[in-house]
Amino acid sequence: MLDFLVANQPLLFFGIIFTMAFGFNILLFRLNLPHVLFYLAVGVIAGNILFSSTINSPEIQGLFHFVEIFTLGLIGFQIGTELHIRQMSQEPKFILLLLFSNIVGSFIFTYFIVFAFTGSSLIAIILGALSTSTAPATTVGVIKKLQSKGLLTTRIQWLLALNDVSSVAIVEAVLVISIILLGGHPSISSFAIEFGREIGIALILGLFVGLILDYIVERMDRKIEMMEISFAIVLMTVGLAEVLHTSAIATTMVIGAVATNRGGDNYKDAHDLLDILMSPILALFFILIGAKVALNDFYNPFPWLTVLYFLSRLIGKVIGSYVGATSLGIKEPMRMGLSMSLLAQGGIVLALASRTAEIFTEHGFNQLGVTILSTIIMSTILSEIVGAFSTDFAIKKNGEHYRINEEA
Repeated sequence: MLDFLVANQPLLFFGIIFTMAFGFNILLFRLNLPHVLFYLAVGVIAGNILFSSTINSPEIQGLFHFVEIFTLGLIGFQIGTELHIRQMSQEPKFILLLLFSNIVGSFIFTYFIVFAFTGSSLIAIILGALSTSTAPATTVGVIKKLQSKGLLTTRIQWLLALNDVSSVAIVEAVLVISIILLGGHPSISSFAIEFGREIGIALILGLFVGLILDYIVERMDRKIEMMEISFAIVLMTVGLAEVLHTSAIATTMVIGAVATNRGGDNYKDAHDLLDILMSPILALFFILIGAKVALNDFYNPFPWLTVLYFLSRLIGKVIGSYVGATSLGIKEPMRMGLSMSLLAQGGIVLALASRTAEIFTEHGFNQLGVTILSTIIMSTILSEIVGAFSTDFAIKKNGEHYRINEEA
């Protein structure tokens, strides 16, 4: 539609869609919906209506890949910085059991329901792995809006960080299994070797770079310089991860965890500035993810796969968390609150689904990657809305929102 404006001009293309996205955000601010929904919507409109021809040009696709892989690194880094081991060690039994129950619940329900419908164990196991993640940004956004404080709020925040660390590991493992299966040489030894190689390199590289980053930042005085060196080192590490054929998101997650748990306090100052810098990059990432959705690909049974994934994940998360909380002797309304506060799914799953699609495309299974990514994108729109409202309800039901706090 407007392809003639941006032909061979990727910067103009990005400028237009950025302006559209933030315009939507301003106009619809009062709806209290997660920002990621606006960005995804703009991406879908840009990719299917406004710039349907230009979107596949080599220049645009080259920048797509750069933005996606770098954003994966930033998201991994952000997850790692939320992993405060000293705080989480206060309730290790609670954290581990509830984490295990909600992850297993979502994986099992999603796997069996999707497999029963599609007959494909490969699609079922991939969607099962992706179903385990949550959306920290959406859930934390609700917590901040309500100014909530209390035991439920604290436990939710601990679970969010560990849930996403676990999800990254699960998805990485499933991707290795999938590629081995698609290659026709499945075996336990081939999986162990490939997974051990990828995760081993990520751990070693992340630990090494994390220690260097912490050493540098703890000897700096200016916040802006701390942020700049953190940003530069993450960018360099993402590049190294690409060269070494390991997971960028796992590598930078280790860097973030090391930097935030080493004992110094300078990194806390740099963290807030890095969040601000990440905001437009994440926005562009979500727009580009939305642009990958081809509306004319929504043939039967594709829309039903999205509905099945969304419902099976929802049921699995609620039942898994509820059973885990019950086994710990947690009473109502805390038990209900914990089972309803981890339903949102956004940035992390989109990043993992994007990585999944890229890996399948590299191995010649483009349609499988498109199906997985499109299913996750459409489901995200539903789960972001449902998750935001369910978290809001759970916090208020437990009396941890600001009105109660003020009266106390």
